[in-house]
Amino acid sequence: FIGSGIENAIFADGATTTGEHTFNGTGLKSVTLVSTQTVIGACAFMGCDKLETVYLPTTVERIERQAFADARKLSVVGGLDRAEYIGDGAFMNTALTSITLNKAKYIGYAAFSAERSKLQTVDMPIVETIGSYAFRNAKMATQSLPATLKTLGAGAFDNAQNLSGVTFPGGN
Repeated sequence: FIGSGIENAIFADGATTTGEHTFNGTGLKSVTLVSTQTVIGACAFMGCDKLETVYLPTTVERIERQAFADARKLSVVGGLDRAEYIGDGAFMNTALTSITLNKAKYIGYAAFSAERSKLQTVDMPIVETIGSYAFRNAKMATQSLPATLKTLGAGAFDNAQNLSGVTFPGGN
């Protein structure tokens, strides 16, 4: 469907993965994923510039690289709090303002980076790895990092001009 004018997609019961580049650059406005899906493939919804809202089923564990990159109007992703793995550039250049990543252990390189980021709040209570430039240009004023954090990539909060304070594990 790459580059097609398709506007709506409803997945059939039993589908477990949204394949790589499936809807890349389409006119997709809405998508209905099913409860059997566990993976959103690389670049699956990349460049879907009309897509504003996505609701992920509770079964999605992995969002692969650039899955929603350059979906510039994407401002709501329901169910994101259940994903354990957020790949490199997965939500790069989207319009997200707030994210909760309750189960995420890995946030990849430039995962939420944006040229004109609107991201103001990030909750990631058990993350272990935050990749380089993961939150580049984000707008948050403060950020708490959990005691579970093992790796903080170079420039993870690069150019986050509103960031005035970071609380590290143990309160340091």
